[in-house]
Amino acid sequence: MQILIVPDHFKGSLTAQEAAAAIHVGFQAIFPDWQYQLLPLADGGEGTLDLLLQALSGERVAVPVQDPLGRIMEADIGIVDGGHTALIEMAQASGLLLLRPDERNPLQTASTGTGELIRAALDQGCRKIVVGIGGSATNDGGMGLLTALGLRFYDASDKLLTPSGAALAQVRQIDTQHVDERLRDCTVEIICDVNNPLLGAFGATYMFGPQKGADTKMLETLEAGLKNYAACMEKTIGRTIREIPGSGAAGGVGAACLAFLDAQLRPGIEVIAELIDLDEKIRSADLIITGEGCIDAQTVRGKTIAGVARRCQQFGKPLIALAGSRSGSADALRELGVAVVLTSIPRLGEEAEIFAGGTEDLRETARNVATLLRLGGERL
Repeated sequence: MQILIVPDHFKGSLTAQEAAAAIHVGFQAIFPDWQYQLLPLADGGEGTLDLLLQALSGERVAVPVQDPLGRIMEADIGIVDGGHTALIEMAQASGLLLLRPDERNPLQTASTGTGELIRAALDQGCRKIVVGIGGSATNDGGMGLLTALGLRFYDASDKLLTPSGAALAQVRQIDTQHVDERLRDCTVEIICDVNNPLLGAFGATYMFGPQKGADTKMLETLEAGLKNYAACMEKTIGRTIREIPGSGAAGGVGAACLAFLDAQLRPGIEVIAELIDLDEKIRSADLIITGEGCIDAQTVRGKTIAGVARRCQQFGKPLIALAGSRSGSADALRELGVAVVLTSIPRLGEEAEIFAGGTEDLRETARNVATLLRLGGERL
């Protein structure tokens, strides 16, 4: 039996590599003679840079940048294709996991560090820049990213604004005169893990703000600010971008890159799948196992599990999805072709305690799945 194990990371608990290893150990305890292929995945968020560098044989370059709260740190960019192409992972500079839980406040955070990574790629002479924008801590509409590349934002009194989620409501004018000229000769490709629009119930703020630390009042403030900001952007560029799928990714960074970097937005899992020839690997497997930290309403909107599920459905292959937790109905995933959805958290507790037990819990869940398969006669 050929088993393909293709999980994404379990946010805050396990990398994709660690998740794949835990699932493998659990299954192998019951079926030691089966053949296993471990293929950790990413969709634009944490782990994307590592996966791309492994697939494309590139080199890392360390860059000093600002973290989401403006503190100086180092983040990596990848250089591939003989120095022509740069690979950037937003989570490296502006990621949620860079902050302690008590520091998460999207009114205060900014995406400046990601813009600094793009600027560093230009300094390296790269003329194609691929940016994975999942896993962000920000809801600033890409204001920080654009500021790092030379744009300026002013309020009603012509005062220069410092990027943040709170500053979105104050923007009245966007000055593009000083944008980095090197961008004119550069292609920017954005890979994102969701296809949400910028505004509304499924937009940047209401879908992703809570996990970034926003309470109900913050959500209302951020949404109002983002609506004002969107109007200013659209007035500046002369076209509407707020409804474009993916414009709401990374707290509006998708919209900023569409508006001012002439970027192309692509689903992260689709880019990764092409690079690693995922279709052929699924076609050759008898059973596929995927997973992520939390299965929720976001999962079907471009996440790794959804991308894997569509491929398994296309080739008529059974798919099991494992997660740390799940919220809402799993019916949408079943419609995509997921045969079984299981969660691995066996107890209530503090977040740090639950995350610390992630490997053991996932391994035990995988073992239970394998045991059920054995009891059922192993027919797939």
